[in-house]
Amino acid sequence: MQIYLVGGAIRDELLGLPVTERDYVVVGAEPGELLAQNFTQVNPDFPVFNHPKTGHEYALARREHKIGVGYKGFSIETGPDITLEEDLARRDLTINAIARDQDGNLIDPWHGLKDIQDRRLRHITPAFQEDPVRLLRIARFATRLGHLGFAISHPTFKLMRGMVDPTELQSLVPQRFREELLKAIMAPEPWRFLTTLHRCGALVHLLPELATAMEPLPASHTNATQLPVQHPIAVLQRSIQQTNDRNVIFTALISSTTDNPITAVKICKHLKLERAVEQLTSLVLNWPAVKLVQAQAQDLLSLLDKKRLWQNIQLREAFLQVLSIIDPDYGPKAGQRLTQAIQAWATVSIASLAPDALAALNLGDILKQRRLHAIKQIVGN
Repeated sequence: MQIYLVGGAIRDELLGLPVTERDYVVVGAEPGELLAQNFTQVNPDFPVFNHPKTGHEYALARREHKIGVGYKGFSIETGPDITLEEDLARRDLTINAIARDQDGNLIDPWHGLKDIQDRRLRHITPAFQEDPVRLLRIARFATRLGHLGFAISHPTFKLMRGMVDPTELQSLVPQRFREELLKAIMAPEPWRFLTTLHRCGALVHLLPELATAMEPLPASHTNATQLPVQHPIAVLQRSIQQTNDRNVIFTALISSTTDNPITAVKICKHLKLERAVEQLTSLVLNWPAVKLVQAQAQDLLSLLDKKRLWQNIQLREAFLQVLSIIDPDYGPKAGQRLTQAIQAWATVSIASLAPDALAALNLGDILKQRRLHAIKQIVGN
């Protein structure tokens, strides 16, 4: 039995990036040998085991054969006769197909070290095109490593274009797209994820509303300064400059995709986003910055009352942050106006009412009238 460190840990170490996880491949072994050493099998139908002390993943060397549609349409073959080179050949990119033995020697049958040096994202074999998930993965690698100068090789991008098969892409559940997008938005240049998928033709099948909003695309990843202010790429760039709150970033992105609240909610449900994103997106699209700036006192009172923004500080702050991201001109003005309305609201409380008002049957109406008057005093109209 031989054990090799493989994949991302080696790649990131060579690039000087933090190593967050370590995966190993085991050659020349049967499942029983690992179970006898107190390894725990992650899934009874899959040859991956967790180390009893470190929790790191140890996978038996395997071959994969395409037998059906989608990323689940593979049969897996394991056995002590499968070589390390065969296991590495089934991986996606050359930079992820480097192994290190227990003596520290690097095994690099697919020239991943050269591609790291050349800053190139390159597929290993034509089998790359058999798994539609790899479109998402290579888009995310472009996002994660683009700032280091990495680019997708021309042959690989040509292969990606040929992978855009509606039947295969339909096998990608929305949650998988969401998971990869979640990882991408935490990367240095998340817009590369979207532009890569759009340029190869996959985005229109994964999220057609976003693909439509992405036009026109900039000539290059770095030439986005001339885009309209509410273009999804421009919005995504401003988002990561201002926050690392995923709910805010997702809301800003969806709000740049459509100005229709119903369509936005459908997108949220399609991607199975958190209820908080759906609620925030609906609020932003029903109350865009321009509308909020021009709102009358009665409208502001209704907004504060129905959405309880006077009380829900977290929602209010997220709302104002999204407005400032998607509308840099009116967003800050809208925030100032809403803040003034909340300050006016806060001056009227039950404790501030006279005893005769407290005894009135229409106490709620009295509070609303007093608050409306207070808001008018500050914001006018």
